[in-house]
Amino acid sequence: ISKMPKETSKKPKSLFVIYFYFLILNGEFIELTLSTAICKNKLQNRLNLINRTVLINNKSAFFRHSIADTYMNRKETTLILLIFLAVCGKTFGYNYFNQMEEDFCHKGVCYKILNGKEVEVIGHNFRLIEWITVGDENLSDTKGHEYDTLPSGRLVIPPALRYRGVTYRVVSIAKEAFRDCKDLVSVVIPNSVTRIGESAFYCCYAMTDVVIPCGLTSIENGVFNECTSLKSAVIPNSVTRIGNYAFANCENLRNVTIPNSVKSIGSHAFYLCRRLTSVTIPNSVTSLGRGSFRECYAMKSITIPGSVTSIGKQAFWGCRTLSRINVPKGSKEKFKSMLPEKLWNMIYE
Repeated sequence: ISKMPKETSKKPKSLFVIYFYFLILNGEFIELTLSTAICKNKLQNRLNLINRTVLINNKSAFFRHSIADTYMNRKETTLILLIFLAVCGKTFGYNYFNQMEEDFCHKGVCYKILNGKEVEVIGHNFRLIEWITVGDENLSDTKGHEYDTLPSGRLVIPPALRYRGVTYRVVSIAKEAFRDCKDLVSVVIPNSVTRIGESAFYCCYAMTDVVIPCGLTSIENGVFNECTSLKSAVIPNSVTRIGNYAFANCENLRNVTIPNSVKSIGSHAFYLCRRLTSVTIPNSVTSLGRGSFRECYAMKSITIPGSVTSIGKQAFWGCRTLSRINVPKGSKEKFKSMLPEKLWNMIYE
């Protein structure tokens, strides 16, 4: 009886098909389908990986897989494991080190790189690394150690910093960057800063003075809200808007200078500034928001220009010692239409 000839496999000795699909949206989503078929002359080892999906998004990893007919030797196992670890390692490494490159710290204050030449002050909201100043005060290289703390005492934000051989300009302060820094006494902000985010210095109870930069165009909502020790504020003539609750609850604020550039004063901007005695509103202002000077108990007089076309409700409510509202000649009737009747006898042209 003649023996049937053995079927010879025309498949190659080893076949690896690796498919990678990358979709990057502030995190990496990697779908990896790995199908391996290994054929040998006498002993055929097969590996079928069906519906194997790896989803990686920052710190989360989920695996869904089913493995059928798996026979593999050590070499094959090691090879597949190395491929898998290489992909995952690259992804996790990219996430971690990319984040580290975007954020860094200097003298207890953290910064975020916005682009190749600019950074934003983001405060103290994550792990801090103290960088030792080398050379010039405003241009500092980096070495340091990790620690946890809040900025206190006198804080000077530099106009520029040097990090990993690149010089960055400080152009903005993030929202709530120094919120609840209760031991922060004073802040010097460089003129390179053109924006300060909302509530950036909210509840800095010990802050007595602040230097507002000349490049600032707007004092956003609640920037100095609850800075109860703040005594004076000089607003530069680059500012066009004072936001809602910008200086609210600054109980010790006695003097405030509003420049001719300001066009609007927001709702409750100077609410409960109990020691504010007098305010002169410049000719550029067109509107006073609701409750803008509410409960300023010590305010005795205020000067309102003819440029003002709207005054919000309760703008001077609770100003117990207010006795004089100065307005331009011939505009008394105009302001009577904007103020409550109980204040009419205080209007003087």
